Amino acid sequence: MNTKLTKQNPPNQVALVRKLRGLNRKKASNLLGHKTAAAIGYWETGFKLPNLKNALKLQIMLSVRIDQLFSNLVQEATDELIREGFQSEEVSSKPDHPSSR
Repeated sequence: MNTKLTKQNPPNQVALVRKLRGLNRKKASNLLGHKTAAAIGYWETGFKLPNLKNALKLQIMLSVRIDQLFSNLVQEATDELIREGFQSEEVSSKPDHPSSR
């Protein structure tokens, strides 16, 4: 996916949702356990991605699912899988949970 990223087409929805929740970068970063706002700035601009734990913290803090925060990345991953021959019916719609085995 070689889409040019602009304010109209951001790499993710983190900045938008953070602002809607009334959080500035510094406050959000502090809640996530970071000393500076640099990391969240990198995530918002698409320069870097959060690790899984930080992505989960974003989901909890912003009350928005990860796949909604990073919908462009979900679309990119989906497109890559399709190019490799993936067909959605190969996977059940509800993954098994380890505790249900």
